[in-house]
Amino acid sequence: PPAATSTQILIPVTSPTEPRFHNTSTPAIVLLVDDKRYAIPVQERANLLDVMRTLTSTTDFTFTGHDYPSLGFFVDSLNGKKNADGFYWFLYINEKSSETGASQTYISPGDTAEWRYKNSY
Repeated sequence: PPAATSTQILIPVTSPTEPRFHNTSTPAIVLLVDDKRYAIPVQERANLLDVMRTLTSTTDFTFTGHDYPSLGFFVDSLNGKKNADGFYWFLYINEKSSETGASQTYISPGDTAEWRYKNSY
């Protein structure tokens, strides 16, 4: 019998909060920041920091931060909103507070990563 083939279809998306193209053959993860929703296709487990870097080149998403060799990457701002006055960005994965930061968090297709701007505890 002939070998099975796979076809990838890229569909343009006009929403500024979605990637320019959505690959219908690859499941996506969702990143939530305030009232913005970003979806990006991923193959397998993906490093959240790498996903965020990809989003900066395909959407209006922006972020800044610092990489500390022994601690990982710390987010200073998301979409222009900076950590200030006791408020900081906290990461949640599938509604649960993440025990790791963006550079040490791995997400899989179907996962939701959410950054919540909250008063420090």
